[in-house]
Amino acid sequence: MNYGELRTLFSDLLNRNDCSDTLADTFISMGLRRVERLLRTPIQTSTFTKTIDNTWTGFEPIPTDYLGVKTISVNNIPVPRITWSQAQDGGGWIIKGGGFFFYPDLKEGDTLRVDYYNEFLRGVADDAITDYSSVLTDVTVYAALTYAGDYFIDERLDRWQATLSGLIQEVQLMADIDETSGGLQITPIGGGIV
Repeated sequence: MNYGELRTLFSDLLNRNDCSDTLADTFISMGLRRVERLLRTPIQTSTFTKTIDNTWTGFEPIPTDYLGVKTISVNNIPVPRITWSQAQDGGGWIIKGGGFFFYPDLKEGDTLRVDYYNEFLRGVADDAITDYSSVLTDVTVYAALTYAGDYFIDERLDRWQATLSGLIQEVQLMADIDETSGGLQITPIGGGIV
């Protein structure tokens, strides 16, 4: 489903003649922001890597589409998040002032990898197919309906919120299972799976 079809589905379910496309787009955008706050799924992930060089300033700026960290590793070794009070002891990272700081500091030649949850793409054309319009269609539509229901003081608001809550739980459960399921595989030094 493309974005224009998603908007049409939203408008059909809202079933009001006083909701323009512009207003529908506002409700969809607000609904997406809510979905981003509630869900953490594989389709919301991005990765950036960086090899530390002699221009390293001691921190890595947070990406502009950042919602939260999934994992951070240095030289393929996971690095835990620590509190500011633990920074003196080292062995982790913190977020401060719009950047990731590492304790101990990274060295030239280190490879930093940040896997993070990102925002969905905004401002797309009607014929664009996005993750939220093709994979999270029902979640997006019901999130938008909750904002429309509040705006129009619609008596269906409670049902829309209940439906959204159930959809969010289903999608997050599927994402959690996808992230954590599968058998443990041990690969010996000689190869093969034990």
